[in-house]
Amino acid sequence: PDLTTPFSLSALTTLNSTANEFDPSIAADGSLIVFASGRPGGDGGLDLYESIVNNNSFAVPVRLATLGSSADDHQPYLRGLGELYFVSTRTGLPRIYRATRTGPGVYQAPTLVSEIGGAEESDPVPTTDGLTLYWSSTRGGDAGNVYRATRASLSDPFADVVELGGLTSTSIDAPS
Repeated sequence: PDLTTPFSLSALTTLNSTANEFDPSIAADGSLIVFASGRPGGDGGLDLYESIVNNNSFAVPVRLATLGSSADDHQPYLRGLGELYFVSTRTGLPRIYRATRTGPGVYQAPTLVSEIGGAEESDPVPTTDGLTLYWSSTRGGDAGNVYRATRASLSDPFADVVELGGLTSTSIDAPS
């Protein structure tokens, strides 16, 4: 009820299944959640699911069929209510894709964020305005370091890829 009261713990039975579930991304306004799950009936190992929140309750999750592939699709990150970034191994290496949300459980076909790629890419975190993207990459032979790319407008490709050296360690570094 307030910032000084401890959180209460309750299972999200509507979202949970007997499969492994990962990487929840909740819209800033709390109206929906997207997550990865290995539940039966999907396209591949991990598939993306969406659940809308109504009256503080989650609806039964819907598999995001237009985003699916026979590979693992995971690490979703919602930017507002209209854009979803996620990682897929559909081309062999983990790469970052984005898709536009057109309605509840409905997304346009995903597109590869090719301008930042070249190695194993994961953990996409776009800024609220969509003009900066942070992610982890193995470029340079490292286990995974944090990178940043920017663009002048939403219609431009990302450019000016920079490794954030101050965040680099000998472990896997990721922004999410």
